Order: sequence, then structure tokens, then C-alpha cells
Amino acid sequence: MKKLSILVAFASLAAASNALSIDLISHGTYQLVNEADGVHYVTSETLDFQDHDVLPDFTSMKIDITDYLPYPLVGTITYTNGTDTLVLDAKFDNLITGGQSQTVNGSWTYDAALSTGAYAGFSDGLGTQAIVLHYSVNRQYTSTTLSGDLNPVVPEPATMTALGLGVLALIRRKRS
Repeated sequence: MKKLSILVAFASLAAASNALSIDLISHGTYQLVNEADGVHYVTSETLDFQDHDVLPDFTSMKIDITDYLPYPLVGTITYTNGTDTLVLDAKFDNLITGGQSQTVNGSWTYDAALSTGAYAGFSDGLGTQAIVLHYSVNRQYTSTTLSGDLNPVVPEPATMTALGLGVLALIRRKRS
């Protein structure tokens, strides 16, 4: 019995400590919006590719860069399907220009306070993103590539001990 409860506790800990890898590609349009706190760069995008294991797919993505200039740019990236929302705090470090396009590269961290639904149960996360801005006189298109890892909350040792004791009590009760 004791060996079984220890095995269950370690299996639970191992399952809880695996990071979730995410890879997302999207496209859409962007605009510069004047707001009371300054100029915001806002993009609305549709998802083209999603690889994030067992979690629900997203239907849309929005980037809101609140500190527009100078670099580094700072803002949020929000993925949602109407029920589940993943919010990432983004920092865009550099700009590469060429022809009628610009590429803005940067990094993101997971925002636990604003993420909801299936995306609320993580302790932290980080990754990278690249946004390509394509512009002409009448059209402003974007494409975004994002990848990284989300880390689930790992129970503290006292929780794992309580879980193991609970399993042990259930096994003992079932045998009685």
C-alpha cells in the first residue's frame, strides 16, 4: 500500500511538471489607433496553424502595442475562442525593414491574471514571436509566428503528501 501511494504521488508530480509547447501562426490586418494614453498598434488576426497539444483551438488573435515608440515596444497578445483566452505580455526588441515589409521580433511571458478557461491553469511561460508587417497604399497586412512553453502549476510537497495519504486511505477503506 505504501509503495502504491508513493508511486501515485510521483506520477502526479511528473505529469504536472511537463511544459506545454505552443506554436501558432496567424494573419490579418493592422492599424495605428490614437487613444488617450498614446498611439496603439492594433492587429486583428485569424489563426492558420495551431500546435498546442490537448488544449482548445483559438479562433482569433489580437495584438495591442501600448508603448508604440521608441523600441523596445511593449504590449499584449491575446488569443481566444470566445471561452478560453490566452494573454501574453509582449516585448518587441528590434525591427528589420525591407521593401514593403517590416519584421518585428521579440519575446513574451504568460499573463496568469488575464488568461481564462483552459489557459488559466499555468504558473508561467515564455517564448518568442515575430510579426511581419506588409504595407502598401491601401492595404496593411500582418502575419505572426509565435512559439514557446507554458508551465503548469506544480503542487507543493505538502499537497503531494496529502494526495498520497488520501489515496492510501481510499485503498485501506476499500480493503476493509
